[in-house]
Amino acid sequence: MKIRGFRVELDAVSTVLESVPGCIRAVTLKLDDTHLVAFVAPATVDPEVARAAVADALPYYCVPVAVHALAELPLTSRGKVDKALLLELGRARRAGEDPGSDVSLSADPPQVQLLQVQPLQVQPLQAQGLQGQGLPA
Repeated sequence: MKIRGFRVELDAVSTVLESVPGCIRAVTLKLDDTHLVAFVAPATVDPEVARAAVADALPYYCVPVAVHALAELPLTSRGKVDKALLLELGRARRAGEDPGSDVSLSADPPQVQLLQVQPLQVQPLQAQGLQGQGLPA
């Protein structure tokens, strides 16, 4: 990944963030051509301490412009960190459209809460006149 013309390993930044006391998981993303943004979990991690740890361990161009602490990182339906959602959150916070510095998560998946959408209710599909039968040939 290139930031300000320098090659940056995002995993190296995340590894330093995960070495911060209390940090369980960290993700670093490219916000634009000159800035990185990072997310750490749980929310008890001090973002300034995390940012300072990166500044102490890596070159200046590897230091994220912001570190956001979340209760937990949002996951995709496949159980991987939802980087697209985090990038959207990072851009919104950078633009001043902060959806809340304290993202609280409940029984709903994190994607539902961060995007403020209603969960989809799945209803069983019943084809008219075909209940219990195969499709006609």
